[in-house]
Amino acid sequence: MAGALFGAVWGTVLTVIGATAGATVAFVVARRLGRTRLRRRLPARAERFDGWLSRRGFVAVLYLRLVPAVPFNALNYIAGLSGVRGSDYVVATALGIVPGTIAFVALGDALGRPRSAQFLIALGSIVVLALIATLADRARQSRESRTTA
Repeated sequence: MAGALFGAVWGTVLTVIGATAGATVAFVVARRLGRTRLRRRLPARAERFDGWLSRRGFVAVLYLRLVPAVPFNALNYIAGLSGVRGSDYVVATALGIVPGTIAFVALGDALGRPRSAQFLIALGSIVVLALIATLADRARQSRESRTTA
């Protein structure tokens, strides 16, 4: 819709700002309402994972935004409950949503011109992003199965 309403450039800018702001609000709500209670109930193994997220939060969030293995809103709350630093979360979210946002907003901008180069490139970009996400998720699952075996 942003592309259809505001064009490719402004639609992308406004969507990235709006999505990052909304994700940040959800992160802060989860952090303020649930982090302390959750920490008291975490087993030792979960605390180690939380520590890992605290140290590598930026890369973890960026990866999950670029390769959407976790639904967008679920990641907002999960990150808020985890030890990911707020600044790492916000910057990684803003950067990680840019490629998909550009593709979808450009597609929305070109909906009235389905044979245009912009439409075809945007559609192709969405397909490529989906393929990359699928391949990255399969690689992650393969690594996890080798690690647990």
